[in-house]
Amino acid sequence: MDKSENIALKHIEETNADKNGQQEEFCIRINEFSKERPIGISGLLRTKNGADFLSDCIDSSINALDELIIVYQESSDDTAKIVMEKQKQYPDKIMVYFYEPKVYSHNLTEEEYNNALNLPKNSIHLLSNYYNFALSKAKYKYAIKIDDDQIYFSDKFKEIMDLYRTEKKEKIFFVERLAFAYYKKLYKITSKHPKCLNSFTCHFLIPKFFIKNLVSYIKKKIQNDKRLTSYSGINLFEDKIPLGRWDTPDLLSPFNGTMDTLCFPVSSDTYYEPFYDKENNRIIERFHHSYSDNKNKEVFLIGFFWIHLKDMKKTVYEKKKDKYKGVCIDIDEFFKTNFFELEKKSKYRDFSYLRLMYYILFINDNNKIKYNLNKFLNSKK
Repeated sequence: MDKSENIALKHIEETNADKNGQQEEFCIRINEFSKERPIGISGLLRTKNGADFLSDCIDSSINALDELIIVYQESSDDTAKIVMEKQKQYPDKIMVYFYEPKVYSHNLTEEEYNNALNLPKNSIHLLSNYYNFALSKAKYKYAIKIDDDQIYFSDKFKEIMDLYRTEKKEKIFFVERLAFAYYKKLYKITSKHPKCLNSFTCHFLIPKFFIKNLVSYIKKKIQNDKRLTSYSGINLFEDKIPLGRWDTPDLLSPFNGTMDTLCFPVSSDTYYEPFYDKENNRIIERFHHSYSDNKNKEVFLIGFFWIHLKDMKKTVYEKKKDKYKGVCIDIDEFFKTNFFELEKKSKYRDFSYLRLMYYILFINDNNKIKYNLNKFLNSKK
């Protein structure tokens, strides 16, 4: 980085916000998030150089949403063109905004990272503000993040979003409450002693009738109480499922999403804040919500809702295709292999607090995941 770039970064707030306050529109006031909004779902899509799968992402998610807020940055590919085309295709649902300020987030040099640490936490040049800018444009009561490298399971996605739109209350039966209470007990045990959950014990610890009642309980709690929900997906590389390992951290594991995609009520208690990752010289976003400080409120992980194509982007694919050789599994074999065998094959164990629910939801969603994977791959032939 040359001297002029260094000076610009050190004084970034002063050099970019001129006397006329031309960039005032990008300064976000979190306390203004709390206002009355109509019932509905706002999708929040931020994109830069996301042209590869952007069109499919929008087409697969739009039907589940009441509006889609697209905020894009200056890109070297066809991102802007695709965004405008999609706005014309869905004029009643898509709102488009251009985020002008430069954002310092990933792949920072040592000097850039250290200088960016001096920026205020609400700086327009941090990724968290970029996310909050998108959130500030939401018109509806609930919001969910949409990523440009994800292809959504449209029907399944809409089914859950509809639970937030309905005002009808569903009766929760005793057996459903019992299933959730049993899950919480099992969660504590298996988190502390993960080896207790294996290919032998799973058959009597987690019978299918328990899974059915647990999922029913979660759906009813979403509908009745509008609880926060977290969503996951399946990673795909070419036409195979990756089996990333702890010793290959730059390769993906089979499952995507670790409580970072939530459907949540828009309020001054729900916003993004900066997360400083010195080890990787990056400053990313972390979602803050009122449940964070309340042990009596669970965020419900509700299932698998997308195909994640991060490593299939053109800028990434060529760099990683050789690394993935021998580290992937055919889709048919993936679904024939039980969850715990996948762990052994990949030498990867997802975070202990997600492992039990990943297993439960993988069993519950198995057929829908397979259907949507094959549907997507067939559409690309």
